[in-house]
Amino acid sequence: MWQLLFYMNTPVFFSVIVFGAAVAFIGVLLRRRNERLVVGICRVVLAVSLLAYVIVLVEPVDGWSQVGSGGANVSLVPFDFLSGEHVTENSLHWEEWMLNVLLFLPLGIVAALLFTRWVVWLFGPLLSLTIEVAQAVLATGRQSALDDLLANSLGYLIGVTLVVLAGAVLSRRDEVERAAA
Repeated sequence: MWQLLFYMNTPVFFSVIVFGAAVAFIGVLLRRRNERLVVGICRVVLAVSLLAYVIVLVEPVDGWSQVGSGGANVSLVPFDFLSGEHVTENSLHWEEWMLNVLLFLPLGIVAALLFTRWVVWLFGPLLSLTIEVAQAVLATGRQSALDDLLANSLGYLIGVTLVVLAGAVLSRRDEVERAAA
């Protein structure tokens, strides 16, 4: 999976966000027409996504049989990848950070179509925190990093914001159409 880093760059990053905005608009439009169907689909997508996130992001480097043998590697320095020894010409740290943002963007879109009120804003960051803590506690051999928590949370919140903006734009459009009628 790490090979995805070779394809990550700024145009790809923003293209995925634009695609996410289109998905958010379509999701809001569909939810307005058939809320039960969209909520049902979002529940299934969310359940499958959560399972996939746990399997992919928490699984020990050498497999589940190796829980506890990988050691805990924790980094609590924010944006550590931007300075010091991590910055090299061939470093993929920035690409990894962008990929972490994009990893949680779809989850934010799905959650915003499913949840309401304050729950939607907390779900993604709490999920990311849970994953990072699990990586450290289970000694998976993966790095549990504040940077991952920040990037995942940002991606999730971008996804939620895209749905909120889509809803606001479509509501405004409806108001204009009603006023014109």
